[in-house]
Amino acid sequence: MASRLDLIVHGGNFEQIHTAQSQSTLEYEPNPIEIDDEDLKRRQTVYTWLKPIDMENEQYHLKSIRNRCSPGAMPGRWLLDHMTFKEWFDPQFTTLPTLLWLHGHPGAGKCILTDHIVLSAPVY
Repeated sequence: MASRLDLIVHGGNFEQIHTAQSQSTLEYEPNPIEIDDEDLKRRQTVYTWLKPIDMENEQYHLKSIRNRCSPGAMPGRWLLDHMTFKEWFDPQFTTLPTLLWLHGHPGAGKCILTDHIVLSAPVY
């Protein structure tokens, strides 16, 4: 880079500038092995991003978090006591189809609330 600057500042001719540019192009030419390694890293990143969540491990993880909390301070427990949820969840008063739409920012606790609902649902 400095040699190109010197050529421009000190008045190098076209041939000298062209030679400096072609040399710098050769220096930056990536190795085929490096290209393959970079491609593999990209593929692994995309695979990790797209692979499905292991729900059994996720449920186990959430349960272990809840077990560390005191009973009165369990995150998301408020939902089961909320009147609107009780009306929605009570099989005596619900009509098909039922839908509970949970929305919020990432990390707000939607999975914790869903986990409470799943664990409190009656098994038929």
